[in-house]
Parts: sequence; C-alpha cells; structure tokens
Amino acid sequence: MPEEKAIRGAIGALKGQAILGDTYYRSIPERFKTTPLEWAPSFQDGNRYNPKGEFAALYLAGTERLAEKEVEGRLKPQYQEPRAMLSFRISLKNVLDLTSEDSVSGLGNLALNRKI
Repeated sequence: MPEEKAIRGAIGALKGQAILGDTYYRSIPERFKTTPLEWAPSFQDGNRYNPKGEFAALYLAGTERLAEKEVEGRLKPQYQEPRAMLSFRISLKNVLDLTSEDSVSGLGNLALNRKI
C-alpha cells in the first residue's frame, strides 16, 4: 500500500529523535481510578477532537490545574463527583508532526489528500 509505505518512511526518518517527554495529568471520577486508561466512553460518546464512533482519544493535560479546569469547564457543579488526579510520564519517539512543513513535505502527494 503506497500510502502506508510513505507514512512509515517519514516516521522512520525520525528514528532516535525524542519528540516529547514530560508528565501529563488526567482527572477522572474516583470510581474509575482502577481503569485509568479506559477509552471506550471516548469512542462511544465522542469528545472535542474525536467524532463519536470513529476513534477513541485519551485526553491528558500539561498541569494538574489544567486537568481540573477542563472538568470544571465541561461539567456543571451539580454533576461533578469526587475525582482522582492521575499522572502519566510520557516519552514519545518517532512521532510524525503533521503540523510541520518539513514532516508533511516528506509525504509528497499523500499529504495533499488528507484533511489536517
């Protein structure tokens, strides 16, 4: 499949480059703290960046306060319940940044056929 080969080639060119590494946070209802990586509700209900039923997304914030603010912004106080704050140490390598002209240009015509 030519598209897959182009994407794999572009990602392969990034080998060994640390793109992202930091601690990120997630605020979830206390009753779900035993399943912190659960993604099914995101797939079933959709959210900001993932349309319902298309793909799941795990939303993380750069700070604890931002994770709290995101919950406050989505849920009215009467619907908020006790929450658990979780932290995740994440380090990614070989990430293809589709917002970078250099990365996208390596994909050739493939990038022109995608909505980004």
